Amino acid sequence: MRALPSPSMSGTPSTPPPESPTPVLFLGVLGVVLPPAAGAAWLLGNRYLRRCGVHGVEPDAGAVWGRTLGMVMSFVWVPAVVVGCAGGAVWVALISG
Repeated sequence: MRALPSPSMSGTPSTPPPESPTPVLFLGVLGVVLPPAAGAAWLLGNRYLRRCGVHGVEPDAGAVWGRTLGMVMSFVWVPAVVVGCAGGAVWVALISG
């Protein structure tokens, strides 16, 4: 059985080209009101920037803004959800007796 050449040997990058930057910006904006969207924007933005770097393409400004917004909102939402859950637990403990 003969080994197939890897994509990197043929001179082409092994990662697919960057996808559209629009979902990154959309999820970043949606992350302002929906916590999981902020994390998704951050992750998709990282993947988009990595692929742009591999292919030598300048990243779209919308994707960079969406990723940044996703990071900021993730740092806002995580403590807010933790404090909200802790407050809810205290409230339930107080009303139940």
